[in-house]
Amino acid sequence: MVDSDKDTPLHVLMGASDSSEGDLLKKLMKQGAGTQSRIKLATFLLEHGADVNAKNKHDKTPIDVCSNKTLKKAVENFKKESSKPAPALVSALLCSQCFSRTADVTLLPCNHKMTCRECHKMVSICPICAGEVEKAVDADSNEIHVAEAFPIELD
Repeated sequence: MVDSDKDTPLHVLMGASDSSEGDLLKKLMKQGAGTQSRIKLATFLLEHGADVNAKNKHDKTPIDVCSNKTLKKAVENFKKESSKPAPALVSALLCSQCFSRTADVTLLPCNHKMTCRECHKMVSICPICAGEVEKAVDADSNEIHVAEAFPIELD
């Protein structure tokens, strides 16, 4: 899908022009979605077939139109990881914390693979299901240290 400027949803998400006022994604971007949310949306679009090399009518790719350095780096890293041979695609998801390394730690009991070995120590709640992380295992099924969950006291 493209708009009248040949911008794809990924172009819009990463910073393309606001030519179509009625477009839902553009409205979301105008409301100031944070970098973390934009990275998650970009990753979702890429995982579902968005073309990071698509060019708009100005001959610009989504990476070309992006002015947010963190978002640009996350998409470039995703592109690099997903271009590896097919067996690596299973582990090509980026860490939900740093967005620069491959997610290679599985959180239990929910079984979501969302963090890298460096960042998993900071995670006590799964970023996908919000379930408490009881343990974590690496790619070789070795149990590794997890962050302690601190109870929230409400007045």
